[in-house]
Amino acid sequence: HRTVLKKNPNAKLPYMKKDMLELDCQFYCIRGDGGVIRIPLCLGEYIHIPLQRHMLERINGMKTGSIRITPGRLYISYSKTVKPVAEPPGWVGLDLNEENITAHDSLGNTTVLDIGRIRKAREKYVDKTSRFKRNDVRKRRKVTEKYGAKQKNRTDDVLHKVALFIILSGFGVIMEDLTGIRKMYRKGNGQGSRFRGRMNAWPFYRLRKFIEYKAGWEGLPVIFVHAHGTSSLCTVCSNRLAPQPGRKMYCNTCDTLADRDANASRNILFRGLRTQARLGASEAMMPKPSFEEIRLVDVCSMRKTECLHIVYA
Repeated sequence: HRTVLKKNPNAKLPYMKKDMLELDCQFYCIRGDGGVIRIPLCLGEYIHIPLQRHMLERINGMKTGSIRITPGRLYISYSKTVKPVAEPPGWVGLDLNEENITAHDSLGNTTVLDIGRIRKAREKYVDKTSRFKRNDVRKRRKVTEKYGAKQKNRTDDVLHKVALFIILSGFGVIMEDLTGIRKMYRKGNGQGSRFRGRMNAWPFYRLRKFIEYKAGWEGLPVIFVHAHGTSSLCTVCSNRLAPQPGRKMYCNTCDTLADRDANASRNILFRGLRTQARLGASEAMMPKPSFEEIRLVDVCSMRKTECLHIVYA
């Protein structure tokens, strides 16, 4: 404001729209005595904010960045230098679906992570906002923002748990590249508005970003492969599969009955391995797999400690 007054003496006083303060790392310091953030106001006057023991343990040895202060919370951004893992102990292929995430690793284990709560939460809050009939734009906007924030929080909670479950295995991640899939669900493609809205709300890209930054934090590689034909090609002989009831696929050539999602995750894994030259073309065709041993995990109802226990069991 003082700088502006030099150019315009009639400048108005600044005002605050939100109760929020954001400071870069050079505008504050963390004192070593008990872990206190000191923010200068003017010469000789400071604001002191004590930090909890949990926060001090998290930022110990890290490089701190900007902080954000709200009436009830303090956010600290921090970073660290990570050495990439050149040779991970294994790889896991992920098949992303609206209701579940199917993971198949290089050890032959297949895990299905249920994320159906994301769709149920969206349907619940969309129904609540659609029932609001009051002819008041401000109230309608307030109600929409309220339920939109609740939906986002529930979605992020599920996606964070799924990404944590996948990364804590210590394997490199191979995912299908779904860039441009939104073009399939545009108006005029012969689909209903409810179906288009449901598919366009599918948060696959948000899950991808969560996995990428969590994998980068651990130094694990993440690669992407084309998604075309992953569900319709046999993982044993590469011939086209015939769809069967119950999301099953059958191969007439090698007599293999496979789960659609498990078959897709195996194809994604093999494509990534061939891309990275981890396996030769002949080795990528594994023997006839057993699709009966598929573990179902409801990550949504698990806590972080439970994820750690299951992954490292």
